[in-house]
Amino acid sequence: TQNTHDQMRLNERQVAHFARFSTRVDKQGYLMKRGALNTNFRRRWFSLKGNLLFYFKTREETATSDPLGVIILERCSVESCNRAVDDPRHYFQIRFEGNDTRHYQLACESEDDMIGWMRAITQASYEFLATVVDDLQHRIQELQLARLAKEDAARAADFEGPAAAAAAA
Repeated sequence: TQNTHDQMRLNERQVAHFARFSTRVDKQGYLMKRGALNTNFRRRWFSLKGNLLFYFKTREETATSDPLGVIILERCSVESCNRAVDDPRHYFQIRFEGNDTRHYQLACESEDDMIGWMRAITQASYEFLATVVDDLQHRIQELQLARLAKEDAARAADFEGPAAAAAAA
């Protein structure tokens, strides 16, 4: 099967406009990103908007330039990576299903920052949000059933109350 990444076609102009002008930002900040060709880590400004993770050269370029790239956060997993003892950075990667897909390696300055990014990226996918919605709908149904059972018990008590009082008299 082909990866969703490969099947999805986006209009580059619309994506660039969304990256620069959409006011909704779920998380943003600097991360170190390992390049696909040049495998050195480079500092990039990341902006998470829904399930799209945009990256720019600098924060200032978000208002004036198109993003360097966008990562569509679907059918992916996020996991921390090992690091050298003397390395102050905290590494994680975004992995996609399939053998021929690119994996993104990122690094943060602190463990708390890494955990925050990993959580935000994990929670950005449509699949995650669909699971949350399903869970909430199930909880609402359970609460509605409990409320109906309570109302039925109260009606039964009201109905039995006068009949029991008349029989006792």
